[in-house]
Amino acid sequence: MRPGDVLAATIEGPADDGTVRFELRRGDEVASSGTFRVGPLPPEAELPALSADENGSPPVADLLPHVPPARLVRSVLEVTPEGMTGLAEIPAESPFAVDGRVPAFLGMEAAAQGAAALEALGRSGGGPRIGYLVALRGVRCAVASLPVAQPFRFTVRLTGSAAPLSIYEVRVEGAGGGEVLYGSISTYVPPEP
Repeated sequence: MRPGDVLAATIEGPADDGTVRFELRRGDEVASSGTFRVGPLPPEAELPALSADENGSPPVADLLPHVPPARLVRSVLEVTPEGMTGLAEIPAESPFAVDGRVPAFLGMEAAAQGAAALEALGRSGGGPRIGYLVALRGVRCAVASLPVAQPFRFTVRLTGSAAPLSIYEVRVEGAGGGEVLYGSISTYVPPEP
């Protein structure tokens, strides 16, 4: 897939056990498919009150190609050899926002953007590059939705890489450091021409 490709989405379900199946196609070609199970969840996440701490990292706009309201990462809080911790916020202007809340899966997008920022920080020359989120595995959402305009902490840990593919374990924290979202993401960053 490339930017500008037209995709068709098919969603089936939920089945009696809560399983939903999806498929994305580009013409006759299957681009992605998968299943997930929807279970009973508390409707709202409690997120801690947080503020951005400056730590000498470049501005997020220098690391990600996203622009508001699609840019969810607000700041990089800590970078270690294994990963990073950052601060994200879903803007009130998000097209996903309804009555001040967004679906919880946007927390995974924030963490994926964190993985992109980590990749940019580790690359000589830095700067934003186009990359793709190609897989989500073992994703657990402890809540159904997240509030807009309220910062939350996320962590990204690189668990494997065979350039241009990378695998990250990601986590979004709620109040008291409790887990709101958790899972594994795979990304693809095409080699520079």
